[in-house]
Amino acid sequence: QTAPEAPTCNYQDLVGGVQVGRRFYFRINAGRCCYGNIVFTPGCTACTDGIQSITCPKSSAYAYADVIPLDQPTAVRNISVAVSGDRQTVLNWALPEDTGSRTSSAGDLTNVSVTRSTASDFSAGNAVFYLAPAALSFDDAGLTPGVTYYYKVETGNSACGSAAVCGASATTSIVAVGVPSAPTSFATSLIAALPAAFDLSWAAPVDTGQGDGAANTVEDLTNYDVLLDGAVVTSQTGLTHRVTGLNVGQTYSFSVRANNQAGNGVQAVLSRIGTGYPTAPSSLSASVNTVDGPLKIRFTWATPSSTGRGPLNQVEEILGYRLELATGNEVEASGVWTSSFASSTTELDASCANTAACPTSHVLSFPSARVTPHVVRVYAANAIGFGTFAEAYEQAVDLPSAATDLSASVTAPNEIALSWTLPTDTGVGDQSRPLNSVQVDRTFGLENMTCTVDCGSCAGVCIASQLGACCTEALPASSTTVTVTGVPASETRYYFRVRTGNDVGFGDASNTTNEQGVSLPSAPTSLAVAYPTALAISFSWAVPADTGV
Repeated sequence: QTAPEAPTCNYQDLVGGVQVGRRFYFRINAGRCCYGNIVFTPGCTACTDGIQSITCPKSSAYAYADVIPLDQPTAVRNISVAVSGDRQTVLNWALPEDTGSRTSSAGDLTNVSVTRSTASDFSAGNAVFYLAPAALSFDDAGLTPGVTYYYKVETGNSACGSAAVCGASATTSIVAVGVPSAPTSFATSLIAALPAAFDLSWAAPVDTGQGDGAANTVEDLTNYDVLLDGAVVTSQTGLTHRVTGLNVGQTYSFSVRANNQAGNGVQAVLSRIGTGYPTAPSSLSASVNTVDGPLKIRFTWATPSSTGRGPLNQVEEILGYRLELATGNEVEASGVWTSSFASSTTELDASCANTAACPTSHVLSFPSARVTPHVVRVYAANAIGFGTFAEAYEQAVDLPSAATDLSASVTAPNEIALSWTLPTDTGVGDQSRPLNSVQVDRTFGLENMTCTVDCGSCAGVCIASQLGACCTEALPASSTTVTVTGVPASETRYYFRVRTGNDVGFGDASNTTNEQGVSLPSAPTSLAVAYPTALAISFSWAVPADTGV
């Protein structure tokens, strides 16, 4: 075929009617003449301008080329799409059955394109990605969870001409998935009778990976991971998990995350300290007092030094106290009373909402006094249970019996001496528990000890001012005598009684005694001298006007 010369000596020719898939070979030989209007004659042996002929020598060399003509490729095969990560998908396909040469060969292809759209007819939201001719997969990212994405894969070869791709396409679609949000209502709780352990619980995430709406269901999840200090300890589908074998006082980080096909979700995190039983209540003491009264013992304590998380951490709430009373086997060693508590009764089993609401004292009542102390144990409880105990003891103390044998006598001018015998029972059935006070009551003129004027002090003239004037004098607890001084002389008598007291109060009064205040008598009167006989003198006088009262 003779080709017309172009000014640039470039030449293209379209050869039609060739068989697809069969290789064709071409060669070309160029001449050096034929300019202007000169026509290149067939065989290229000469050129003519219509007037003269010019010999056109050919090149002695040929240029060679060969090519296999191609048809447009068919659609790629086995297209599929899957979730590959958080807001990510991956497409996979196989080469077209016919890449244009009646075979399936990546070498036939010049382009592969992936079109992503949010419309099933690819009319909106399109994005086109061009890949290497041999590409068989495509990774997509940055998608919106819950949105359906449509994908179209097309290929191109030399038969596409100026178009990058041509021929048939393959499509598929998928709903984009993100990782789940954090599980909700994540909480830890202590376990009764199981120290250094926690029960974890949670609820499903608000977003299970496909955004809000009807598609957001727990069925989208694959499982939950429970992590302790960042390491996965279990993968499960349930909403609870028990962690045991922790160390009391050690801080732990608990996490839980929901997983789906996109991967691991956001973690919910809690920090807790390993918790055991509380230590014994601190500062336990037992006492008897005048406020509670006789035959009552008050036991008082403070919050344990460790409420379950160690001595420096009292955050765990105390939820109750128990007080047990030994009912036998009380023994004394080195001044300390204890009991085996082989027999006991629970006298207090108090539950409370938190530490601040819990009682820290309790009063026990007893039917009678006794020398042997009562021994109690007090336990504190947290959510796990009761810890160790503190122990205390005290006697049940009654009021002392009355002092006896009270008597009064004048031993010197303006003085009255009193004496008595201490009670045979000081409050515990014998005299083993010491008294803590003796009190002498004095009343002027009224035998029934009615007090109409409280003089406060027994010194001064108040006590002898009017009937019913009274005062009280406190004495050391071991006193059995007292001398009342500065007692004004009076015909009216003073009445006395003695009361003894112990830790729970004053007992009954003693018998009442009385005496006058007596001073020295005045001088005798009418002293006279007479001489009745020789060598005799007679004295005579009258009784003093004041004999001392």
